[in-house]
Amino acid sequence: MVGYRNLLDNKTEERIQDEMYKEIKPFTSFNKSVLVLGSFDDSVADEIEFKELYLVEMKFGDCKYKDKDKRIQYFEIGLVEFIARSIELNRKFDLIIMTGVIEHLVHQDKTYCLGKIGRLLTENGIFILGYPNCSSTNRLLGVEMNHLPYACALSSGDREIGHYYMYDWRATSHFGMYLGMKEIRKIGIMFKPLPNSLMDKYFKKELDVFIEIGKELGIKACGYILVIYQGFYNNVNRK
Repeated sequence: MVGYRNLLDNKTEERIQDEMYKEIKPFTSFNKSVLVLGSFDDSVADEIEFKELYLVEMKFGDCKYKDKDKRIQYFEIGLVEFIARSIELNRKFDLIIMTGVIEHLVHQDKTYCLGKIGRLLTENGIFILGYPNCSSTNRLLGVEMNHLPYACALSSGDREIGHYYMYDWRATSHFGMYLGMKEIRKIGIMFKPLPNSLMDKYFKKELDVFIEIGKELGIKACGYILVIYQGFYNNVNRK
């Protein structure tokens, strides 16, 4: 699982995760060094190709490859501390993945991480950012039904799982400015007319249909957003 907590407690989250890996895998290969910021466990190792895999998490869940696969390194520390240490050590990665994490960061940590990530990338390196879309159809419906004051407001469920902020599809350019990187692609994953619990209850066997509908309707209507960034606008590393 990629992200600050294991969300695979329902079929809807599991299907979103599977689709996300399909989009990420083409950017991986067996000669690339990959960094996952906020990994929860090491199941990502089953889904992507890598030469070296660095996993960073405040507290890991169950990990099946620890002390078994020497290509995988585990860092049980915060993102800010890891990034600062890596800059000092001049660590470089071909691919950095951060999904299901940005919504868990306070503003100061978010701006630090996004402002420094480019310094950890090799030339032409790729950064992949993923987050739930707060203007997805199910949240807009929640506003209409007075369950939320506005789409990006934190619900009780958001607070329970540690969200500090919610972002919509327009935030991709906002993140790009912090990164100083070029957005080369953004992807919407799964049309979600209902919350995950109700999607599971009524549509568990038809989730592939909602993946395809999401592709037809586009990023604004989807429940999850994946953004691919590359390189600096001015090709000069930030200090």
